[in-house]
Amino acid sequence: KAIDDTAARHFSNVNLNVALKRPILFSDWRAGHYASIEEDELRQYIHERLKIYYEEEVGIQLVLFNQVLDQVLRIDRVFRQPQGHLLLIGLSGTGKATL
Repeated sequence: KAIDDTAARHFSNVNLNVALKRPILFSDWRAGHYASIEEDELRQYIHERLKIYYEEEVGIQLVLFNQVLDQVLRIDRVFRQPQGHLLLIGLSGTGKATL
């Protein structure tokens, strides 16, 4: 809400429905540079990478919820920073170790 209000106040000539289309996801996995990525494109890329992971490491299939996509991008961004570290907090059995 705060982002939408601020954008409307300062960028009145911009179509905010297009500029602030949710979810706002950025990644450098597909394009090679940090850029906006569509949720379906990201889901497809992660699904392709998970196929390889399933064959090499585990035999179980993981379900990709929308929140998982968002969290994976956040984790990747933190770990790419020098001395990046992260603490995942949540209920037992919610997939923290899997992420």
